[in-house]
Amino acid sequence: MKLKKLPLTYSLVALLMGYFIFSSYSGGISGQSTAGCGGTGCHTSTSTGGTSMTLTGVPPNGWVAGTTYNLTLGLTNMSQVAAGFDLTCSAGTLSLPSSGTQLNGTTEIRHNTPKSLISGTTSWTFSWTAPAAGSLAVTFNVAGNAVNLNGLSSGDSYATTVLTYAAASTATAPTVTLTSVNAINSGGATVNGTVNAHGASTTVTVEYGLTTSYGSSMNATPNTVTGNTATAVSAVITGLAPTTLYHCRIKAVNSVNTTYSADSTFTTLSTAPLPLAPTITGVSATAITTTTATINATVNANNASTNILVEYGLTAAYGSTKITTPATTTGNIGSAVTAGLTLLTQATVYHYRVRAINSVDTTFSTDMVFTTMPTSIQDIASSPYTIYPNPSIDNLILKSDNAITHIEAKIVNVLGAMMPANIENMGNTGYKINTQSVVAGNYILYLDINHTKYYYPFTKK
Repeated sequence: MKLKKLPLTYSLVALLMGYFIFSSYSGGISGQSTAGCGGTGCHTSTSTGGTSMTLTGVPPNGWVAGTTYNLTLGLTNMSQVAAGFDLTCSAGTLSLPSSGTQLNGTTEIRHNTPKSLISGTTSWTFSWTAPAAGSLAVTFNVAGNAVNLNGLSSGDSYATTVLTYAAASTATAPTVTLTSVNAINSGGATVNGTVNAHGASTTVTVEYGLTTSYGSSMNATPNTVTGNTATAVSAVITGLAPTTLYHCRIKAVNSVNTTYSADSTFTTLSTAPLPLAPTITGVSATAITTTTATINATVNANNASTNILVEYGLTAAYGSTKITTPATTTGNIGSAVTAGLTLLTQATVYHYRVRAINSVDTTFSTDMVFTTMPTSIQDIASSPYTIYPNPSIDNLILKSDNAITHIEAKIVNVLGAMMPANIENMGNTGYKINTQSVVAGNYILYLDINHTKYYYPFTKK
C-alpha cells in the first residue's frame, strides 16, 4: 500500500510546483520597471497590448529642488480586469505608498496586490521628493501590467514607459515695452518695442484691433527672443482700414509667464493725402543781361496739380507774365521751375514774383527786383556820391547823405573785363570798397545803389 501511495504523493508535489512556476506573480515583483513583465518568469513574453500609463503631479514647467510632490500613476486597459506596476526614479526619494503598494528602498515602488480596473482604468498614489540640488532631469521608469486574473501567466497586457522631468528654470517672466508706432499710412503701421526674455526662450507677437480686446495678431521680428538683455522687436501691420483708430500692444510668452506691454493707439491716414495750397521757396533772378533775365523758384504742389507763372514789370503792379518750365507740378515735394524773361530794357529796374495756382488756393512769392545791365557807359549816370581818394591805394570810401538800402559794386578795366568788388558797411561813415585785388592802372567803378546804376572813373596806384 505504501508503495502505491508514493507515486500519488510525488504527483501532487509536482502539480503544486508547476502551479507556482507557471502562475503569475499577483503580489508583484521588484526590478521590472525597465525590463518589463515578459520573459522574466512573471508573465509570458508576448503581451496582448492595449495598456497605457500616465504619471501626473510633477509641474509641467519643472520641479523645484527639495520639494515634495504628490504623484498619481494611472493605468488604462479596456479589456482586462486588474492591474499592477513597478516604478523607479533616477533621483529623489519615494514615500507614502498607497494601499496595495509597497516601497523597495527609496527609489522603487510596486504593487503588492492586484487592483481592479473600473471602466478600464485604475491608479495608485505616492509621494516623490525632488533632489536637493542640481538641474539634471529626473527619469521615471514604469512597467505596468493589466491581467485577466485567470491564475495563469498568459493573456496579460503589459507595457513600459520612460517619463523625464526637468528641473524648473531660474528664468522669470519676460518684460515688454512698446516704444513707438511709426510708418503710419492709410493701410498699416509699424509697431516697435523691446523684450527681455529673462533667461527663457520667449515668443513675441503684436496684438491689434479696434478695441482693447484686439482680435488680430502678427508675429514680431524677431519672433523669438532669448537671453537677459532688452532686444528690439517690431511688426509691420498691414491690411488696415484708412482713417481708423487702432489699439495695439506687444505680447511676450515664455515658460514662466505671459507679459503684455501697455496699450497704445494710432490712427491710419486717409486713402489719399489732403491737398493744400502750393508753397513757393528759393525765388531768385540770375543770368541778368541788358535785355534778359532768368527767374528761378522751387514749388511744392502739396498733392494738387499746380500751374506756375512769373509776373513781372516796371512796378509792383507787374503787367506781364511768363509761364515757367515746367508749367505744372504735382505731388508733395519741391520742384525746381524757371522762366526766361526776354525783350527787357537795358539799365532798368524790374519787379517780379512767382504765382502758383491749384484747386485749393493761389500762392504768391514776395515782390522782388533786379536791374538789367547797361549797353555802354552812356547809359549810366555819373556817380552823385562823394567817393575818395582818387588815386586809390587800397580802398575807395563812398559817402552819401541819403539812405542806402541796396548797394553792389564791380570794377571794370580798360579792356572791359569786370570783377566784383568787396564792400564793407562802415555805418554812419559810409562804405569802404576794397581795391587791393587790382593792379595799378585806370578803372571804372560800376555802382548799383538802390537799384540805380552809376559809374565812377578812378586810378589805382
